[in-house]
Amino acid sequence: MIPINKRNIATSFLLSIVTFGIYLIYWEYLLVKNTRTIKRDESSCTGEMLCLIFVPFYSLYWWFTRGKTVKDEFANRGYSATGNEIAYLVLGIFGLSIVSMAIMQNDFNSLPSESTKSNSLPSESTKSNQRSALKKFRLFFYLSIGGFLLAAAAVAVIPLLQVGVKGLDATGYTVGALFWAGILCGIVFLILTGEQRKQIETVLREKGGQTPEKAPLGVISFFRNRAALIVDIIFFLAVIAFVLLFVFQIHNAWAVIASLEILFLSFVMHCFLNGINYKYIKAYNKYIKSKEQGKK
Repeated sequence: MIPINKRNIATSFLLSIVTFGIYLIYWEYLLVKNTRTIKRDESSCTGEMLCLIFVPFYSLYWWFTRGKTVKDEFANRGYSATGNEIAYLVLGIFGLSIVSMAIMQNDFNSLPSESTKSNSLPSESTKSNQRSALKKFRLFFYLSIGGFLLAAAAVAVIPLLQVGVKGLDATGYTVGALFWAGILCGIVFLILTGEQRKQIETVLREKGGQTPEKAPLGVISFFRNRAALIVDIIFFLAVIAFVLLFVFQIHNAWAVIASLEILFLSFVMHCFLNGINYKYIKAYNKYIKSKEQGKK
């Protein structure tokens, strides 16, 4: 039987950059093998790799079909895959397949080593898988924040751009691409965070853990915890500063961008820290710690 190929995601990213994409092809090959492994398919994947490299748009078909295969195979054996075919397809359309690779690799990395030697994959009821579920939940949560922070960073450099007679130069288009890539990644990982939260909620209910009470959306909630309190104060101060700029007609580009930057960043963090996902991260972490202390 072909073993599951596990890789450090950060190292894979770095090697893909250093080797100018050569390692990226090898990494993709390992993922192709993994998608066959979970189906107990040991046939050659050479043809599949050639199609991925040379056939236009085949990668979109591959990500949609294999994403569904991985999700279904995990579910059939009592495990949970956080990636799904829709998210993979959207990322592929926008040229962000490397993000899809990281998500799928993260799913495969969550499998215990012995999973390839048995006829079924273990459920998330074990201690190690509970920890893995929490790490995955946090990973998607922070990656979602990171996407929006990337978009905010792109906004911060707008005053440095020069608009000529022919419009923006290459730098301007790069900044625009980074902004929309950050927004897209933020939204995709937010969706994946929500999917992972549903799994966490199921575990808490089945195992007798305490689930957070129903509350309004994070965007309309304030001061829900200590971290949110600090961010909300900064958010209100940023709103006041932005209003004052218009009242006193201050047109300095850097002042306007700085106020917008702080306003945007504080608003993003306000939504996340007052939202339900952050509550579930704290609740599930508390549940795991209580279980571990109870066994000591």
